[in-house]
Amino acid sequence: MDYDGKSQTIFEFCQGEGIGRSSYYYLKAIGRAPDEMVMGDIIRISPEAKRRWRERMEREPVKGSLRELALAAKAARETEAA
Repeated sequence: MDYDGKSQTIFEFCQGEGIGRSSYYYLKAIGRAPDEMVMGDIIRISPEAKRRWRERMEREPVKGSLRELALAAKAARETEAA
């Protein structure tokens, strides 16, 4: 599916990029997900945010397991909060 020109839901974004939603949320946990537009309980990803995300991922690929990185990011946040 090609949604260029329209904002996408997280599900649509993941389908288009060939990633699972759990991978999306791991990327979000480590600060590497695309920018989101939040309107109440609706979350959308604009074509511009998708383009910026793709460019950033090409320049700075995520190395290692997304799950391990997400757990490390969560541990770091918990340590800072303590």
